[in-house]
Amino acid sequence: MSPKKSSAVQPSSSRVTRSSARKTTAQSSTPAPLPQPSSASMSAPTGRNATGPRKRKREVVNLISDDDSGPESERDGTTMGNSQSRHKERRRQETPPGKPARKSSRKNKAKIVTARAASPDTILTCWFDELKGSNDEITMMESIPWLQTLGVSPDGIAFWVIAYWCEAKGEGSIKLKEFIEGMKALDIYSNDTLRRELPNLMQLVAPGSERFQKFYWFCYEFFKAPDAKYLPLDMACEIFNIILDETTYNTKWAPPGESKNPLKVKQPISWERFPHRHAFLEFLKSTPQPTRVITKDQYRQFLPFNEQVDLEFEEYTIETSVWPSLFDQFVAWRKEKLPKDENSMDQT
Repeated sequence: MSPKKSSAVQPSSSRVTRSSARKTTAQSSTPAPLPQPSSASMSAPTGRNATGPRKRKREVVNLISDDDSGPESERDGTTMGNSQSRHKERRRQETPPGKPARKSSRKNKAKIVTARAASPDTILTCWFDELKGSNDEITMMESIPWLQTLGVSPDGIAFWVIAYWCEAKGEGSIKLKEFIEGMKALDIYSNDTLRRELPNLMQLVAPGSERFQKFYWFCYEFFKAPDAKYLPLDMACEIFNIILDETTYNTKWAPPGESKNPLKVKQPISWERFPHRHAFLEFLKSTPQPTRVITKDQYRQFLPFNEQVDLEFEEYTIETSVWPSLFDQFVAWRKEKLPKDENSMDQT
């Protein structure tokens, strides 16, 4: 009896195989549906070892899954559940070549802009634009808010010191190119950095330093008109009063009150570095005025005059003097003002 049962099952298996083959060839257009079991198979006995509908159904499912995983199915793109991935892949392949180029160009442009914004010249130009006036320069008047931001008095010497380190050419102002080159040389790119470095920059040009004479000569050219050969008297007096005062080379300096005006001091102090400063300024302001201008030679010679001429002018002879004639007038005027009944050198 067992040989007959086995022969009855084999044709059914061959029919399933042929049916699967036919459905596989048609699979390129539509997925193959699951085969329905025949009436004979439905009436077959069920059991663990019987070749009933459940076993044949498993065989059909295995055949279909094997066919779906074949190269033909992958080539035709019939795998279910991957339509979204295929759609993204198709869009990526069909993207025009110009779009990635535009995207990369934007990135490169952004990098260029960032690099330019971070360049020293750009930073200093933007800083200068915040400080300049209508004539594209920083003048004494326009520097007042800036100096207040730096925490120094606008009436002091701070702006002169900044102009010196920027190597400003003259007319009492700082140009863009001078500002950029000067700040780059100092490695200063902000108000905060300048505020920290300003005390040191002022001390480097203070009286007694190696740079003081150069700074002193610079101020004459800085405030002088471009084609002029002299300084107006009022401007020269202001320069003498500030640049020769050692206390002004301090960021905490403030202008003295009216009662402490140095022009009203009658007796100079012998230990000052420039002992003739007060009396010389008083002489220049006297009536009638001895001069209306200060020449370059008079301005420069006033430094060695303070170093070589004593307060009593004991060794100063007007007839044989080699000093400028303005200094001879000052000595004659000063001798008339000196007390004759006491020695002014004995100051205790």
